[in-house]
Amino acid sequence: MTEHMVVPGEKIRCHPSIIVERSLSGVVLLAFLVTRFEGTPVAAVLLAAIVALLLFYYRQWKLTTIRFNEAEIVVERDTLFKMKKTLPYTKIASVNVNRGIINRLFGTSRLQININSGSSATVPEAVLTFRRDLADELRSTISEHLYGQEIAPDEDKAVEPLVSFSPVDVIIHGLFSVSTYQTFVGSLFLAYSVFELYTSMGTGFGADGKALISLLIFVAVQVGPSISLILRYYNYRVYRRGETIYLEHGLLRTYKTSFEVSRVNAIRVKQTLIARLMHRSCIEAEVVGLASGSGESLRPILCLLKDDATQQ
Repeated sequence: MTEHMVVPGEKIRCHPSIIVERSLSGVVLLAFLVTRFEGTPVAAVLLAAIVALLLFYYRQWKLTTIRFNEAEIVVERDTLFKMKKTLPYTKIASVNVNRGIINRLFGTSRLQININSGSSATVPEAVLTFRRDLADELRSTISEHLYGQEIAPDEDKAVEPLVSFSPVDVIIHGLFSVSTYQTFVGSLFLAYSVFELYTSMGTGFGADGKALISLLIFVAVQVGPSISLILRYYNYRVYRRGETIYLEHGLLRTYKTSFEVSRVNAIRVKQTLIARLMHRSCIEAEVVGLASGSGESLRPILCLLKDDATQQ
């Protein structure tokens, strides 16, 4: 079935790459175990498990169909455990577009559809993978039902944001928006590592490798989260069209979402200790129906760390 145009009521399937998305972690783990038991009956059993896993997800993909009707989206799975999920457009709160490394390799995008669930919901009601152009077309169609206006990809780029964010702003946000507790603990381990290195000069790398262990803990507690934030908010853009707010960001995994102002439950102005000393703060919102599989995305960042005057 071609993926160039969606006819209302027509049954379509997700892109076959969803088989790879869902089975990759299991296949990698089993393949690793195969190398550990190479040449034994256990390896043969593990290889059979890999084949079974791929066949399971292939069958699940083959027997799962989606229909975009005039009034609702219907996701139906006709496997042993049957499932039929109906999502009326009037109940949909947001449609997120998420592109990971696998999606980039296959030229696909993931549509994450959320209904008007509570702010504590962390899992989308439907996660559908389509070819990128089809996903953009579907997002535009659904947005027309939600906001009364379509969202064309080129139109997104043409909108001028209220505040622009440079790569330097993203780096500053990544470095100094890590929680004060993490920064304090990380600094203690870094200081201890430096102390061990200083006291053990000429006798080896730290007493029993204590300097190395402390340094690794510092990287895990402080450096790792900072790099993760920089990659997450790379190429950050936020803008508003009417009563709808649009967000997009990401380097390895790109993320696009939109939501109405009326769905914002609360606004928080956050400052870590270092950010406060720099007279900077960031703004985050708590939004109903913005789940994408992690609790963090329920509080989207509306403004990265900026000076207080810009925040106002």
